[in-house]
Amino acid sequence: MHTITLSRANIVGDDNNRLVYNLPGSKNLEGAEIALVDLFMYYSWLNINAQPLANNTFSIVWPAMTEIGGINTTGNTEIPIVIPDGLYEISDINSFLQQWSIDNNYYLINSSTGEYVYFIQLQTNVTRYACQANSFTIPTGAALPAGYTAPAGGFANSIYTPIGAAGGTSTVANQSPGWYFPANFNDILGFTANTYFPGPGASVFTTADAFPDGNASIISTQAPNVQPNNVIYLNCNLVSNGYSNPSTFLYPVPAKSSIGDLLSIEPPEFAWNKLMPGQASQVILTLTDVQGQPIKIQDPNILITLIIKDNEDKHPNIGHTTTGGKPSSMEVQRFSMNPTNNQSDNQHHNLHRKWG
Repeated sequence: MHTITLSRANIVGDDNNRLVYNLPGSKNLEGAEIALVDLFMYYSWLNINAQPLANNTFSIVWPAMTEIGGINTTGNTEIPIVIPDGLYEISDINSFLQQWSIDNNYYLINSSTGEYVYFIQLQTNVTRYACQANSFTIPTGAALPAGYTAPAGGFANSIYTPIGAAGGTSTVANQSPGWYFPANFNDILGFTANTYFPGPGASVFTTADAFPDGNASIISTQAPNVQPNNVIYLNCNLVSNGYSNPSTFLYPVPAKSSIGDLLSIEPPEFAWNKLMPGQASQVILTLTDVQGQPIKIQDPNILITLIIKDNEDKHPNIGHTTTGGKPSSMEVQRFSMNPTNNQSDNQHHNLHRKWG
């Protein structure tokens, strides 16, 4: 048997998903098999991006606003939100939402504590095994409530709702933002695809209480799938597995650690895979999604060890026999019983025909 190791030095291309090992000379793979010994890499493949996942956008519906001390108004406004490509937990998406709110003036400041008050929130609901989307009631009236300060650009004054530099308040009392989760992004949170909340259509919530106590929450109805590629495939160009798709599949690599942590795959037993018969000069490993599509790995620090069992490794020399006419080694006796699967109780005498 022979082991080979592929590392960062074997990576070809910019996506860190293809490793090439040049065999010393052309090798005959007739009857050979291969297995993974171990794999070490960092959990660093993205779960949100524009392509190929196409799951980086969703929308909120901001309630109608009236300018403070002015005449400008805006109606219920659907606002698209684009998440930068990255590797996110739900808490990370919420942190992005908070920064987005700051950038677009959709927040207030508690004058006493200095705390920023946001009006949209995504969080996990562990007891329900779900994601929860919360929206909070927007102030109404001729001015902001006492004890709260608007951002310098004016509360809710943005390119989406240009209410004026003085900012605005909700035109209708007790309203909070609505949500829209399109296909693909909905799967991350576990909500029904292409659905407005509360609906129908682009709509906002009416809450039981006024600002700052009012809120509206929705719970996902499906299990969140925060990482669409929670398992990726290690494939080998030499593998011929007629029972898998792709046929070059060698071993699964689960995202079983936290973001950025080391993944350690050390199979308790070798899972042997047949190699395509013929001559080979390269071993090419690729990391793909379960559909066989290449997946970009952010961190190139990868170490993979493989073991190859040649055809001759399977058939040891029978060696000397005992006085009873059988091989001296118990293992060789097992081969002599049946070189194919070692399970038969019938001895094969014409072994040269089997192996010759």
